[in-house]
Amino acid sequence: MKLLILGFLLNSLVGFSFETRISQIDYPENSNDPVLVFTSAMGEVLEVNSDEVELLNELEFAKENLLNVDLETNLEFNSNAFDNRRHVLSLSVLNNEYEQEAALEELPPKTPMDGYVPTNIRSMNEAVKLFSTMRTRTKRRSQCFNRAYVWSHELYTDYRVKSKKIFIFYTARYTRTIDKKWWFHVAPMIVVNGQDIVLDREFTAKPLSVFDWETVFIQKIKYKTGSSERCVKSHTISDYYNKRNQVTNYCNLIQTSMFYWGPNDLEALDRNGIETRNFTSGKLKEARKQAFRNYRDIWY
Repeated sequence: MKLLILGFLLNSLVGFSFETRISQIDYPENSNDPVLVFTSAMGEVLEVNSDEVELLNELEFAKENLLNVDLETNLEFNSNAFDNRRHVLSLSVLNNEYEQEAALEELPPKTPMDGYVPTNIRSMNEAVKLFSTMRTRTKRRSQCFNRAYVWSHELYTDYRVKSKKIFIFYTARYTRTIDKKWWFHVAPMIVVNGQDIVLDREFTAKPLSVFDWETVFIQKIKYKTGSSERCVKSHTISDYYNKRNQVTNYCNLIQTSMFYWGPNDLEALDRNGIETRNFTSGKLKEARKQAFRNYRDIWY
């Protein structure tokens, strides 16, 4: 036990870094509490002390200008380690080209389902068969958006099924009071006789309705608070980022076409009107490599 604790303390003194964008920064009401930093690369929530003004200013600048940054943290990523948040030590900017916001005030907001028509599957038996074909040899630290990207691509290329995706985004209220480590999850979703059915091969044993799938991922709310409150159904990620939403709701559900990879794609749509209308080889390569074991033997 002493060796385990010593190893943990030594690890905490060593910096580990990863590339990401900053999706959201949430400031506490109590200055003694940490500032929460929501990262797009891992769906992880990090911490910064409220008095680290210079670091917070750098993070705000990176967030507002959609910059890719390399974040150094005090702990190596571990999806199960003590259920603790990592602390941001420093950051360095990886690109200097700002993505300018388009002037969209006169246009109605675009949604990630605009103009997209998913395939309508005839029966739940077909849905179960599709579910059974989804790859299961995932890496221990695989990210949900990478699994979902590969699964959606293979549903289309192998079976010509145009699926959707469903994101659950946890708000600052949730990450401060219920579960502090993660802020979103995503899975493929298909339409069966007009009903949305989620195919989350990593966390469920069979296809589930949206209601049942949501229940799996909000059970901690009822366990910790006794509340039966559910997620708010939203159309855009700006609905999720809304300040009132962050303090009054626990989570948001957003549906997208099969092409959207993660929060960065949704933010590009909201801020710049950039729609994602196809799979890209670069994203597929990265998703396969990060999410699945023996990826070279399977695809290359």
